[in-house]
Amino acid sequence: MLEQRFLEEASAQELDVCAYRVFMDESRPLVSGLAAILGDFQKLFSLTYASVHSKQPRERVRIGIEAATQTSFGFAYTYSGSVGFVLTLPNDQSTLFDTDLDEAMNVVFSMAKSPKPEQIVEYARQYGPGPVRALFNWASHHADHSMGADIEWRRVNEVRASLFIQPPELRELRDAIALTSDVRSTKVEVAGELVGIDVDRRTFHLRVEKEDYIGLLSDDIRHAVEVPKHYHAMVEERTITKYSTDEEKTTRILLSLRD
Repeated sequence: MLEQRFLEEASAQELDVCAYRVFMDESRPLVSGLAAILGDFQKLFSLTYASVHSKQPRERVRIGIEAATQTSFGFAYTYSGSVGFVLTLPNDQSTLFDTDLDEAMNVVFSMAKSPKPEQIVEYARQYGPGPVRALFNWASHHADHSMGADIEWRRVNEVRASLFIQPPELRELRDAIALTSDVRSTKVEVAGELVGIDVDRRTFHLRVEKEDYIGLLSDDIRHAVEVPKHYHAMVEERTITKYSTDEEKTTRILLSLRD
């Protein structure tokens, strides 16, 4: 009865409710694990909302002031079985359509249910590496503490979105993100002086004004070249982003040379 009265009062104040239940095999959960999980979930939701609201991918795990203000959950109460938290968040209840907050919660739940590398890459391209990195941290802390999650996004008696995920699934999600990376490449044509080349290691050193281009030779370059000499060069810049660490590594590949 008290729970029903709380949901009705929350709705009257235009507050949606997030019921977050953490379950585990052990009977004694650690505070450090619970604190990390809730903090990760807040960051994951805020970053996803920022991407949904701005319609731009979030490249880094940084939350702006506006997004932080609009997505900060309020604490209401706890409940048993195993450990449950009831959180509240202001949301526009006058519209018949999903708000950006609703969409962000749906995206979070969808990402958590997508442990395949190709699905992770697609989410990262649409919403940015930032939310995927936050998802990795959230899944890692759940997996490290062998805690599952049962989350409901509610408005009075209506469950608007939900997620039930067990520790083995969270470990699978964590491992999939750890093994997934995205490769982006662009080609640029530059004019500079070829000052070094290593045929055995297949590397080159091209000086373009004040910048040095150092990288690998493509298999297409088998003809003799002169060093030092000025050339027009076609260079591919290939960037690999590892989602679990948000690290980027850029490699330059010399595709062709002409006088």
